[in-house]
Amino acid sequence: MIIPNLGQYKSVGEWYDHFITNGYAIPLSLCNGLTWVMKRHNFTFAQAFEFLEKNEKIILAGRSFIYDMSGDGL
Repeated sequence: MIIPNLGQYKSVGEWYDHFITNGYAIPLSLCNGLTWVMKRHNFTFAQAFEFLEKNEKIILAGRSFIYDMSGDGL
């Protein structure tokens, strides 16, 4: 698991703000992908993040999140 305690973030925006403030790079496509998966599967933020991570669509390289945009099709 890339991020412990995902449940503390209630939205993509809350997670994004926290990590950007702490020096992480997050592509907008990841935010859009998380939002899409949340709507499509009726997931919480944590469920969507874990789903994409489990399917190897999100990785963390140093302080940069990388998103495989094929996750939009899941």
